[in-house]
Amino acid sequence: MIRKIMVSLFLIVLTLLPVSSRADVIVRTMYGANGCGSFVALEVTIEFTPTGGDFVAGTGTATASFTLENISGLQPFQDPAIGNPIATGFMFNVPPDAVITGRDSWVLAGSSVYSTGVKMSGKMYPPGCSTLGADELYNNWYELQDMGVAGSYGIFTNSIETNNGVKGGILDPEVLINCELQGDVFSPLFIVGHVKHVITLESLGTELDTAEDFLSLCSIVPGEQVSSAFVAKFQGADEGGELSCRVHDVGYCGPIDNEEKSWGSIKNMYRE
Repeated sequence: MIRKIMVSLFLIVLTLLPVSSRADVIVRTMYGANGCGSFVALEVTIEFTPTGGDFVAGTGTATASFTLENISGLQPFQDPAIGNPIATGFMFNVPPDAVITGRDSWVLAGSSVYSTGVKMSGKMYPPGCSTLGADELYNNWYELQDMGVAGSYGIFTNSIETNNGVKGGILDPEVLINCELQGDVFSPLFIVGHVKHVITLESLGTELDTAEDFLSLCSIVPGEQVSSAFVAKFQGADEGGELSCRVHDVGYCGPIDNEEKSWGSIKNMYRE
């Protein structure tokens, strides 16, 4: 009898191990039509890793990363030129008492950096295109900001945006094939591929102790604005390259339909 119990416990542990050791990850997509009527979309992969403290006591610590990819599709060369949308910002929320610090911004391996020959953050980038064989740090291209305002989507606690307007923004991989442009881009320096921003968080309670908790942290909205957990900012998506637009997570602060389930979603089942 004892042996059967031990075997049963062993099997339970084996069943739980893949879940508990799995990274706490969710994937969300912000998409919609911009001011010119064309489609824009940004996919964000969020990884959340508790690092210490006591979340029940409000002293939890964690790191979180947001891996961004522009999936707006391609606006091919045409006359007059229509710019391909450049993703330049990502807005999100953390609890009021949380202490947030920007740590690293990476352009991930396999991504390409394209320059027409400009200076960015004090460094000259000669004309050309290079595809990265390994992840590279680009901390001085991006900035973690407090209180990002996103028009009709309300006020967010934080945003991560490019330091130099459209420079350093992200374009859809279809825009650059084998380092050859497939459509017009109104930016002298940009990335195609994935950019990963890493932040550290302190003074966390149970309101934010999984990746999925980000989905229930909503923007502050006065009047008739639409509350949302995430917003993406795009620029350069019109004939003159002057258009700026924002789109939000279509599952905004309502029923959640995650593209990936994780330990966070399983834990939420036990909270209810």
